[in-house]
Amino acid sequence: MIKRYLAIYEHIPGRRGPGNLSGVVPDVPGCGSIGHSMLETRENLHDALEFYLEDLMLKGEPLPEPSMGLDDVVAAGVAEWLVVRLRTGGDRLPPLAMCRPCPGR
Repeated sequence: MIKRYLAIYEHIPGRRGPGNLSGVVPDVPGCGSIGHSMLETRENLHDALEFYLEDLMLKGEPLPEPSMGLDDVVAAGVAEWLVVRLRTGGDRLPPLAMCRPCPGR
């Protein structure tokens, strides 16, 4: 299953230098990430969104429906569509609770 959500990126106010970028997916409450560069922030946000949505699917909960569009983005932000491929059926990973601890831990 493929889903598309709007991602918004901004500089973190009051921070200079590396690590001053943040990214959020407004249609998915709590889904956000930071990074040292735009590329790193985008990759981190993509991973966070993918893992969060797959966790909802594993729990049998509904996925948030995308509702925001580019018209909703404030002038100070940079926006793009993040596309994630969600594993479904037999290609899903087992829930974390079913994983065994690493040897020696």
